[in-house]
Amino acid sequence: MKKEMNKEIAVRTVDELGRIILPAEMRHNLNLSINDKVKIIEQGDKILIEKHKPSCAFCGGEESLIMLNEKYVCEKCRPLINPSIES
Repeated sequence: MKKEMNKEIAVRTVDELGRIILPAEMRHNLNLSINDKVKIIEQGDKILIEKHKPSCAFCGGEESLIMLNEKYVCEKCRPLINPSIES
């Protein structure tokens, strides 16, 4: 299926806990699986939901990441934490 911008797939109701169900077609198109993280952004009167991409806590880079105390750090920024760590 061809991906189109601003394509309305379905209308959903917010439940009593504030949840909505994303349509299966949308989850499939965006490659979202159970337990994947999503970023929720408020933009004026819109709500944007995008798949979360891990990034370095220091520079925002997305390559060569390791998890350190629940934060991602890239290879380039590791020496900022401990200068004895070589890239």
